[in-house]
Amino acid sequence: MKRSKRKLARRFAARCLAVLCCGIMHSCANTITLPTSKEATFLENIAGKDDKYLAWGIGTTNAEAENDALKAAVYAAMLGGAAGNTVPLISQAEQAKPETDAKITKFFEDQSTWGRFVRSTSQGRIDPDKRLVANVMARDGSGKPVSVQAIKLGVEVIVARTALRTYLEANKFINPMRFGQ
Repeated sequence: MKRSKRKLARRFAARCLAVLCCGIMHSCANTITLPTSKEATFLENIAGKDDKYLAWGIGTTNAEAENDALKAAVYAAMLGGAAGNTVPLISQAEQAKPETDAKITKFFEDQSTWGRFVRSTSQGRIDPDKRLVANVMARDGSGKPVSVQAIKLGVEVIVARTALRTYLEANKFINPMRFGQ
């Protein structure tokens, strides 16, 4: 009888911990504007104006992970860091400017801003080979790092590179391209 009570108590504690971790991950996801994963692999250039990536996202649900993957692809197009053959739109010299970090954070705060340059080719379909359950580091309410279980999802994403470059030039993230001298 005591064993079954202990077993029930352990299960209850494990479920409470899982709910707590999901709540922590959800609250952290709401405060973070940059992509959590920042993992992307360049796949191909499409018609000289779009880039296709395999981007990975992390979240507590499939939808959150897919949204994070979309952000990761835009982040890779802007700042580089993607495996494969791609050149970042924002150069290292422009990234080193002190105001650039604040501009990038502001860019990712509103999904209608960064979301217009990206589309998923998966459209809600999940490839089982591109979905993992992973332990990731998050921060609890006090800022202390904790390990939580999350979904890691791979999504093929198309980034409108030419339109993104035009936006970045118009909003003074980068200098316009010049032809000739």
